[in-house]
Amino acid sequence: MRQVSDLRAFLAGTWHVDRSVLDRRQASTGELNGLARFTPFGRSLLYEERGTLTFGAHRGPAEQHLKFEFPDGETQARVRFRDGRPFHELDLSDGEANVSHPCGDDLYEGRFVVIDAGHWRSSWQVAGPRKDQEIVTHYIRLC
Repeated sequence: MRQVSDLRAFLAGTWHVDRSVLDRRQASTGELNGLARFTPFGRSLLYEERGTLTFGAHRGPAEQHLKFEFPDGETQARVRFRDGRPFHELDLSDGEANVSHPCGDDLYEGRFVVIDAGHWRSSWQVAGPRKDQEIVTHYIRLC
């Protein structure tokens, strides 16, 4: 595990995304392979993820857009959805972080771990009346 003193600099750039999804309710699995780009936008980073999602019989394009804001320096980010709603805060100064996000009656419990300068991982446990999932994503730096 590697500590991160400048989260903005660590994230900026292009990453290969390899995600696995386990849906315990549907007894099915899926995967997403694609690219994530963290692009500077003022003092923030815009996150754009595009890939191909395979889940059960479905195979098609998928995307996600987030904004990482750095209001108090470079070590902590406020992560927001595209529409501005808050998602979670992120501080990887110790090389790892635990976060949570309520989504209606479901709860997303996330864990982020920095492996080294070019590799980090996020994992989410999603539980509630609508979901029972595990989502694990590996990020490998491309540039």
